[in-house]
Amino acid sequence: MSMEEYPVSNCNVCSQGWILIVEEQKTSTCFLYCNECETEWDNPIEFFAGKEGTKNKYGVVREATDWHIKDIGWDKYINNDLKNRLTP
Repeated sequence: MSMEEYPVSNCNVCSQGWILIVEEQKTSTCFLYCNECETEWDNPIEFFAGKEGTKNKYGVVREATDWHIKDIGWDKYINNDLKNRLTP
């Protein structure tokens, strides 16, 4: 699984990865995660405010579900330009 289904932005820490909406497997808690440097943010507001991210705060990650993202209102943060890069 690529876990790139829900990209939010390019990473402002490593400048290489994508910031993705993911879930912690154990708790189903959604958070933002860089797929390159593995920096984490608790929510999109913290990320876009430039708050410093964490590492290893969360456990094993999995791709978030569409319904969960919509339920918490984070679907408005999905960057469709990045998402469209995934489909030919």
